[in-house]
Amino acid sequence: MKSRRDQTLGPLEHIMSKTKKRVFILGHLGFRNFGDELMLQGFFDGIGSLREAIEWSFLVPKGSENFKDYSGSQVPSDVSSIMAELRCCDAVVIMGGTSFHDNYPFKRVIRYWINLAAYVFIAKICQWRRKPFLMIGVGFGPARYGLTRFFIKKIIGASNQIVVRDSTSENLLKSLKIDESKYTRGQDLALLFGQDAADVRPKEKKIVVNFIDEPCLKESDAPWHQKTIECLCVALEKFFQTHPDHELHLLPLGMGRSDRDEVALATIHERLRSTTNIKIVLHPFSAVPDTAISTLKECAAFITSRYHGAVAGYALSVPTFHVCYHPKVDTFAQDIGASDDYVLTPAMHPSADQFSQFLHDATTDTFRHPTLDVVTARKAALQSVSTFKQEVLP
Repeated sequence: MKSRRDQTLGPLEHIMSKTKKRVFILGHLGFRNFGDELMLQGFFDGIGSLREAIEWSFLVPKGSENFKDYSGSQVPSDVSSIMAELRCCDAVVIMGGTSFHDNYPFKRVIRYWINLAAYVFIAKICQWRRKPFLMIGVGFGPARYGLTRFFIKKIIGASNQIVVRDSTSENLLKSLKIDESKYTRGQDLALLFGQDAADVRPKEKKIVVNFIDEPCLKESDAPWHQKTIECLCVALEKFFQTHPDHELHLLPLGMGRSDRDEVALATIHERLRSTTNIKIVLHPFSAVPDTAISTLKECAAFITSRYHGAVAGYALSVPTFHVCYHPKVDTFAQDIGASDDYVLTPAMHPSADQFSQFLHDATTDTFRHPTLDVVTARKAALQSVSTFKQEVLP
């Protein structure tokens, strides 16, 4: 049995020992974001016992205390640490996420371009050193600017293989005339978490709400965002008038630099606290995905505006309403065949009646579940695992 020290070898120690293949994971890890941590957990659940046969290293913010301990080396996000890791690792994997798009305000898009340039640089180094560079479970688009499309083409050109997570990503790569042998269609890695979870819907009298704050939205969507929160509050007030025995749980799934949930949830909390007498639980954010999952497993209905909130709700067979602040949420809803009655996009006029209908359907067992079953979706997500095995462990 190896000691913890043996399992967390640094770059130089690894070169000296070289007993296992070492895989360097890139992603938005350690940034207080539920979705990215859930994707990594899903990937590890998907590869099963193979996880113990590989040495892992993870790119995380310097000094981050928000990354779950996966018994691997944490590589600080500075140039010297990254270069040292690239010299000794055997493969580099970008683990899911939505880095390859520009559907945000221009100031934030500039930050994304810097990230994309860094990814291209790393991919090119791997190409030069003949090390596998994979992107699995990744989302692409929208790509409104030419510079975004340029970076996408460059990083794909330096990649060994890519597994995209949705139809929009696949269509974007086709429009960019990317060689179809370079990519395959899969599903989101988060679908692989807890595959032994029961697929029977719980009956707890809990309504869970997650809502993202405005800063991550396009400026033009802000009025729609505010109106949606107002309509949601009206629907919740009506629901709890007739269901006073139910509880409201407000669940933050992101507390990063710009993707935050606490303002929107605080608004809902203050409104419902003053207009109802129901029990309201405002959950603290947890960097460990299991905490949020345990809350979702117990609920009767889930309203979320986060992509991986919707993925988790679907994977747990919990009735889920998708508020699509970003096209990726709408794409996921379409790909799994969610009912249009349970999806709200910025192109639609927010309505309290739509939320009310969802709450009624969820709590009276008349909810229309997505047409794509969880088992089929997980099989698609396993395409990422197959690609990883083929490219890293030939």
